[in-house]
Amino acid sequence: MSTTWLFALPIATIVGFCFWKPSFPRVLALKFGIKSERSVMIFLVVYWVTIPILIHRLMAQIRVE
Repeated sequence: MSTTWLFALPIATIVGFCFWKPSFPRVLALKFGIKSERSVMIFLVVYWVTIPILIHRLMAQIRVE
């Protein structure tokens, strides 16, 4: 058992939010105070582009021992 769990847990959490709570980014935008529809759409694009990058960076940190 190594540090793999430290990286696997955030990946599982991100995937969980992406697939089981698809409205989460929109709710998050409203909590940030973003009210115009165009701003919400820009936020959603940035959100959905950064999620795969974040997952890739976390998976790149996992080392097979």
